[in-house]
Amino acid sequence: MKHIYKMTVAAAVCLSAVSQARTCPGTGDEPLMSVKTKAGPTLVVCGYEDHEVTTPKGKRAFSEFTVGAALDEDKPAEVVFSAGGTDTFWIKSVPGKGFELEELWSFDDTPRPAIWREVTCEAGKCAPSPGKCVLKLKRNPFPKALSALQARLNSKSPDESDEALMDQVWAQALSGDKEAQAFFERRPAGFDAALTEAYDSIRGKLREAGELKCQPPK
Repeated sequence: MKHIYKMTVAAAVCLSAVSQARTCPGTGDEPLMSVKTKAGPTLVVCGYEDHEVTTPKGKRAFSEFTVGAALDEDKPAEVVFSAGGTDTFWIKSVPGKGFELEELWSFDDTPRPAIWREVTCEAGKCAPSPGKCVLKLKRNPFPKALSALQARLNSKSPDESDEALMDQVWAQALSGDKEAQAFFERRPAGFDAALTEAYDSIRGKLREAGELKCQPPK
């Protein structure tokens, strides 16, 4: 009986180590997605799944999440990619390879894939690929957005209700509109905390679009 007990304990310890490597980095929670790569490590997705975002078949929407890699069966998964709560991604599992991630940018009620990357493993190491711009916009998508936003800013104290218009001006800037681009070169005075955060976030994404050579529509 003692021999059987020792075997049971040993098996439990072994399973615990394997389970630990398959849990979320830093929390021990069960991952929401996982994929075993041909290179050996298992990749996991942990965080908040956003069920309110329209998602194509075969993909799932996440925000404020991490991608972890179980490099060693005896150790917890390590974080190899993370996204903040203001960013939403579509994630697709590719068996044997890893995850495809599409960062979504929203200018209205329709999320648009903007930056594509993949998280894969090779020779025991896992990492995200450089981002690739996949954004597709129509020319001059919101022609009245900038004038409407400026009118609101001039007529009253700015507030977070103006964020929707600012998102549309962002789309204008990405489509090549010079006046919209100039709007994001210097923040207007009087913004509250919410508008300041939105404005600075958009400026950062415009810089990223420039670095990734996102091309305006022809």
